[in-house]
Amino acid sequence: MEGVSKISSGQLFCLLFVSRIITTLMLMPAMEHAAITVDMLPRALLWDTLAFLCALPIFRIYDRGKSGILDYAQVLSPAVCRGISVFFAAYFLFANINLISGFEVFSTTVVFPELNSILFLLLFAVVCAYVASLGLEAVARAASVVAVLTVIIIGLLLAALIPQVRLFNFTPFFYEGVRTPAVAALRSLANTSEIAAMAVVLPSVMGRVKRAYGLWMGSVSVWIVVLSFFAVGALGAFASTQIFPFYTLAEIASAGIFQRLDSIMTCVWVACAVVKSGFLIHLSGVCLRRAFPGIKKNISILLLSAATVAVAAYISLDEQRYVRMNGGGLALTVFALAVVVIPLFLLLLGAVRRRKGKGEAE
Repeated sequence: MEGVSKISSGQLFCLLFVSRIITTLMLMPAMEHAAITVDMLPRALLWDTLAFLCALPIFRIYDRGKSGILDYAQVLSPAVCRGISVFFAAYFLFANINLISGFEVFSTTVVFPELNSILFLLLFAVVCAYVASLGLEAVARAASVVAVLTVIIIGLLLAALIPQVRLFNFTPFFYEGVRTPAVAALRSLANTSEIAAMAVVLPSVMGRVKRAYGLWMGSVSVWIVVLSFFAVGALGAFASTQIFPFYTLAEIASAGIFQRLDSIMTCVWVACAVVKSGFLIHLSGVCLRRAFPGIKKNISILLLSAATVAVAAYISLDEQRYVRMNGGGLALTVFALAVVVIPLFLLLLGAVRRRKGKGEAE
């Protein structure tokens, strides 16, 4: 990682939590072809297991000198490092385009249906680019604040929904078979860019990173299950017909002086999306500058933000483009390359280099 910016393991947890919770809140059952049912529990458990297994090669690399994937690749081969840096820059750009495209759908269909999508993308990209320009430490501090506010607001929302939960809305586990939650778990895993982000950012983290990652996996699964419980209990089958069912929960909830919590939830969504987008732009910029050291920081952020707006604007013209981008094949393939194939390749290359070195020494 460039510079001397350092964050704590607690801040890493907050970054990962905020990044993942906005993905959960933006769940669109129609796009995933998976209803919100009690099967969200086994889905979350399977996601947890897969996320744990996918992180093992990354932590194996980290154990070799507290290095991230780019530093490790640089030691093995500068040419390999450049190629991997370009791939990760593109991967984080892809994840950011995915995020902003989905958030544009939310903003222009649910919150501000009369808002021009291009204008929204421009304004949102400017804010996120500014956040990214502040650096990792500033993004991590913002994530810490947003994480606390998110937990408080969602907790208030769920407490307000308790009287509306109806037990007859719950169906038996695997009511639609085992395949549906399994496929949904793989789709969810494909959108987990946080594992690749951790592979790049680990050298800048102080403290017990493995513990932070474990707590993150557990807390995300708990939140997914709890949110799904209230979605099923309060909305029943109606939840799966909504574009954004977790936002629908906010629309029907009220708490004390807050007669409607949807406006507050909108603020939470915006804050989480801005932090995640800023984080992704920062990561993509770090990787781009590792591949091409001559590029200045602000120039790289500007280029990445412009590319995000251009592609997201193109996607916004046809909703099927967004569906195809989130299709299981493409998203899962680039995810597997980033967190499984490339780390295993580097570990194998490192093992060959060490064995060769021992052979020459003998």
